Amino acid sequence: MFGVMSKITHVFIDTNVFLSFFAYTNDDIEELKKLVGLIKNKKIRIYLTQQVCREFDRNREKKMLYALEDFKKIGLPGLPRLMAHYPNGNNYQKVVKDLKKLHNDLIVRVKKDALAEELPADKLFSALIAASGNIIADEDDLKMARERTERGDPPGKDDSFGDRLNWELLLAYVPAGQDIHIISKDGDFASSIDGRKPHPVLMKEWKYKKKSDLYLHTELGAFLSTHFPGIEVATDIEKVDAINRLKSSGSFEQTHTAVSKLTEFADLLTVAEIDDLVDAALDNSQIRWISTDDDVKVFFQKIVEQRLDTYTKERRAEVVKAFEIDEDK
Repeated sequence: MFGVMSKITHVFIDTNVFLSFFAYTNDDIEELKKLVGLIKNKKIRIYLTQQVCREFDRNREKKMLYALEDFKKIGLPGLPRLMAHYPNGNNYQKVVKDLKKLHNDLIVRVKKDALAEELPADKLFSALIAASGNIIADEDDLKMARERTERGDPPGKDDSFGDRLNWELLLAYVPAGQDIHIISKDGDFASSIDGRKPHPVLMKEWKYKKKSDLYLHTELGAFLSTHFPGIEVATDIEKVDAINRLKSSGSFEQTHTAVSKLTEFADLLTVAEIDDLVDAALDNSQIRWISTDDDVKVFFQKIVEQRLDTYTKERRAEVVKAFEIDEDK
């Protein structure tokens, strides 16, 4: 879907999702890297509010302490006397000793990096702010959120002002007609009957005010896999975008620019991507007419080197001619 997707996907990520990267989570830190790449390539727009940033700063140490306490509880038992005479007994005791040292070293290191805000999740959250900006609530937004809290309308628990403020900001800032995808783990945006679905009040309100749909997700990784299935690692985002730019090139200048970017990923291209690019080069006049320019020629000679023997005689001849490939080499 990523390869053909041109429409921007609008997303709100709850604080609990960002904080989960300091604990035990199904999501991997690579998911945050993908997110930054998708924002920079204008595939996703993240609505990152000042409220979320404050909640993140306020709760990150608490979340890390919970994770560290759980990690400290992990231990291996000593060797019972009845096992001491076995040959592997000494090996077991040595492994346990080494593991305990590694265990303690990790705790010391993570505390140091946490205080310096040097953990990967810290750096990537800062990168997200830099890439997406920060929505600051004004007095009208705060007033709407207070009234929502007084009425007891969702999202959030009875006294949860933050969730309601975030919702009012989404209503204010997401353009009409745009679907919104909310990623949250704590159920405050969810239906009481089916936690995988949004709260019906929120669905109806979004439908009425925005003339579009609301979707709820509990895992960032699952969301990215569903809506951007071609993305395995963060570098795939830039690679796929560069491929699409070359395939759709409308001028010689765009071709040179796209080739320059794709050269970074030449060794990461799959067989299908190489064949796709060759097809584009032979079909798109803005590529084919300059296929013998040094940069274009060198790039295609490099990527088709291992594919030539798999082509039909006619296709091989066409590729060899287009990129001036010396078959004797």
